[in-house]
Order: sequence, then C-alpha cells, then structure tokens
Amino acid sequence: MVIAGAGGAGKTVLALELVLGLLNARAPGDPVPVRISAPTWKTGDSIGVWLVQHLVAVYRMSPASAESVVHANLVIPVVDGLDEMDSGVLGYGSRSAKLVAALNSFQDLNRRAPIIVTCRTTQLEALIAARVWVHDSATIEIEPVSPAKAQLYLKSEVVDVERWQPVLSKLAFEPNGALATALSTPWRLSLVRRIYEWRDPDGNFSREPVDVVSVATGGSDAVRDHLLALLIPAAVIDSKTCSYAPAQVERWLTTLACEYLSNLGGTTVGGVTVSGTDVVPHRLWPLAGVRRVRAVTMLIAWVLLSTALCGELVRADPRLSAAYVATVGGFGSAVLATSMLFVLLNEVEPHRFVWTFTHKVGGRKQLRRAITAALLLWAGVIALGFAMIALSDRVVASWAWGAVPACGAAFAVAALTRDDASVAARHPREVVAADVRFGVLFSGVSGALMAVLVRVAPPPPDVPDDFGLLVGPALGIVIGWTIAPTSIYYLAMLLSTRRWSRNPLPWRLVRFLDWGHDCGLLRTAGIGYQFRHREIQDYLIRQAHLSATHSQSRGGTAVPNLS
Repeated sequence: MVIAGAGGAGKTVLALELVLGLLNARAPGDPVPVRISAPTWKTGDSIGVWLVQHLVAVYRMSPASAESVVHANLVIPVVDGLDEMDSGVLGYGSRSAKLVAALNSFQDLNRRAPIIVTCRTTQLEALIAARVWVHDSATIEIEPVSPAKAQLYLKSEVVDVERWQPVLSKLAFEPNGALATALSTPWRLSLVRRIYEWRDPDGNFSREPVDVVSVATGGSDAVRDHLLALLIPAAVIDSKTCSYAPAQVERWLTTLACEYLSNLGGTTVGGVTVSGTDVVPHRLWPLAGVRRVRAVTMLIAWVLLSTALCGELVRADPRLSAAYVATVGGFGSAVLATSMLFVLLNEVEPHRFVWTFTHKVGGRKQLRRAITAALLLWAGVIALGFAMIALSDRVVASWAWGAVPACGAAFAVAALTRDDASVAARHPREVVAADVRFGVLFSGVSGALMAVLVRVAPPPPDVPDDFGLLVGPALGIVIGWTIAPTSIYYLAMLLSTRRWSRNPLPWRLVRFLDWGHDCGLLRTAGIGYQFRHREIQDYLIRQAHLSATHSQSRGGTAVPNLS
C-alpha cells in the first residue's frame, strides 16, 4: 500500500493510525507493523538487513532473534518518507527509486510480503514517470482539507472566534482562493493557529489573523512563506528554556538546510555520504570544509605533540635556547602530526564500548574473531615491550615487567569492546556522547601503553633515563585519535564553524538540535535529525538563495556554494 498526498496532508499520521489499527486487530502469529524512516536506508542494503538493524537498534533485539522474525515474515515494514530521501528530482537513479527496487525484491523473495509506504504525490508521480513503482500496491491519496472543514477546525480550536472572522469569511466566500489553497493541509492549519493564537504572559495576542488575509492577496505561496517566516520567532517565544535569539536560530538552521543538506546532499565528501534530509551530528564535519577540518585536526595533534616534545627537551637540558627547543620540537611534532593524514583520509564512524559481547551485531562469529584479534594484539604488545626491555642498556625497574602486559591487556580489551555507536543508539545525542566516552577512554589507554613503551625503550644518546615521560602519553593520545577520530573531527568542525565563519553553528550543537526537536522545528529519524516538515527546510533554502541574489545585485558577497 502507498499513502500519497501533498506536503503536510497527514501521511505519517495516517500511517500511524493504520499501524495502531493493525496492532489492535492482530491475532497471535500475525505480523507486526514497524515504522521505519526511509532516509535511514543505506543504499545497497537489502530490506531484510535494514529491518534487522532497525529491530536491533530500536527494540534491543538480539541479531539472531531479529533475523528470525524478519525471515519468518513477522514484520510489516511501514516505510515513512520516501519523498524525503532526495533533495532534487526523483529519477531512475535516485535513492528513492533504488529503495523502491529493494522493496520490490523484498516482496518477490517473501511471496508478496505486505509493505506500507508514504510519499508525496508529486514525488510519487515523478517516480512513476521514470517507470519506478511499488509492485502490486494500492495507492491511497489524502485529499486536501476543504474550506468547510478548515472553518470547523479553526472554530473548535481558537479562543476567540470573532478575531478569526476575516479568515473564516475569506474561506467561505472564496473556496478556491489563495487562502483556502494555502490552508488546505493539516500542517498549515496547525501552523496558522499556533502563530496567531500565541499570547504573552499578560494574555494579549501578539498578532491578528486579519494579517494573513492581507498576505493572501499575493497568492498561496506568499501565505506559506509568511507563516514559515513567523514560525521560528514563535518557537523561540514559546520555549521557556530558550537562550537563543530568533536571528541566531534562523542563521544556524539555514546553515544546516542550505550549506549542508542542499549543497552537499546526495554527494560523497571526504568519504562521508551526505543525506539530503538527515542532519547526523557526527557526519556534519564536511560542512566546515574537508581540508579545513583535517588541517585543524592535525593542528590540535601538533600542539599536543610539540608541547610534550619541547617539555622533554627542556627537561633533558635546561641550557638549550628557546629558539632551538621551539624549532626542533615544532618540526619533529609536525612530522608526526602530518602522518595522521594518511589515516584520516578514510571514512570515520563513531564507536562505543560494549560490555555485553553477545549483543554485538554479527553474533558469536564476530565475537570469536574479535577475541582472536585481541589476543594476537596483546601478544604483539608484550613481545614488543619485552624486546625493548632486552635491547635497552639502562636499568629497567621491576614494575615495567608487569606494566607492559597490563597495558597491553587494557589496549586489547578496549579494541575487543569497540562497536559501532550508531547501531544501538535510540537518540542522535547518544551517538556523539558514546563516541566521546570511547575516544577519551581509548586515548587514555593508548597513552598509558605508549608511556610504558617509551619508558622501557632504549633512550636517545646524551639524554636522561626518564626521557619520554611527556612524549609517550602525548603520542599515545594521538594514536588513539587516529584509531577513533570521530570525536576529534567533531571538535575540529565546531572550531571551524564559529560565528565569524561563513557557515556558523552553535558551540553546543547537539544541545541546540535537541532544543529544536523539543520546540517542534526538528524531529528525530534514527541517528539523525530532520526538519519537522520539509517546507521548513525548503523555505530556509529559498531565503538563503534570495539573500545571495540580493547581495550579488548590491555587489556584496553571496552565500557560498559548497557543492
């Protein structure tokens, strides 16, 4: 079944009503409807794999149980938002078309398994024009809200009907007019009510509904843009915990909508495939510029290493000149920091610690492989450490013989318990938080290991025996960053998107996105955020383009296009 309709017509609500109805009428042994956001589908994955990953991540099912349920056809996928997968025209090569093909294959493999899909009418027609459709499906299209029903809704929801009389009269006498067309979806009706029914602490209304009647003389699109322009200020005023100014919120959301989702959506930048609808915090770093983020990452590593190396040189010989220390320490650290680039060229994904090994995605087979790799890694660390002790011509303290295997074991356990943080996350904020915890702990373990190895290694000539007390931990931390670089990339991105940059974002980005979710501007979809309605995203993109056009006409600087 395909549920179609205009933007804001209530496709998701109808799909959820259908899910509740199926659950209420479900008998033992019947399949269970499960809503899943279409943009979370990874191109190339089968629907079965996608469903298994969703059941494991959202419902905490074991991989084996999820696979059994899916293979037994006990899940009805309710794929919501097919039209939100692509930012441009939906053609044969679009992600939406590829998902439809995967759904058709899933039906063929599972003997016409039931599937529910929601999609905007215009996007569905574009797919059909490209000869792509869901096989053997009935299409239910939601009709626009009639002017009579719009009047009934407003009369039942507003406080003072007399204030709304100009709007009600316009709907009654011009049922095919611009205002009736603009308010023909539940989304627009709820939006106009929210904006014009807001009252200050003294109970006074801030705006009068007659204003929207005047705006309607410019057409239905003018009404749409008028309501969307007032949405962000209304959300800021409604929020009792907001510390942001409306101009800040609009600027930050415009950066996400225009410079990230629009300009980079559908492309692969720096090994990261950018969605046209999903704002995934740990994948936002290409927004600041791939080269810039990598340069800032190496700069952070260089500052840490150069500080440690300069400290070692001063400890080794306090008589060394400051210029010599700075030159040698800076150059040597630059070589080490630059070597990170070869590792950072690869795609990075967030990590987390998993102590319940049996719940790792991949099951026992992956667990056995991880244990084998961890044991080999531990043995390698012990062999390297004892070899250094044997080759060293200095007296090694007895603690070193126990510290090497202990640190090696800690490093191996950290590697064994590493897992993809995005698999089991229930909320986007959990992904970044889990990766930060992993990065800090793993860098600490790596720093301790390198501190021990450097301490037992043969020292350079003419330096004290305790040389390496600073360089070892610093080097270990940098190694930890190269193995788990997501958090350091996220930090570099935040440093590169301050208010003076072309693409500003708030310092506490995830907190801002959570606020946007709480006040109704955003919604969560898997491990990412989406605009609460696609009209908000499109409006911000249009406004950014208009601003760029006006700036160019005045001889100013246009909004940069990163695509």
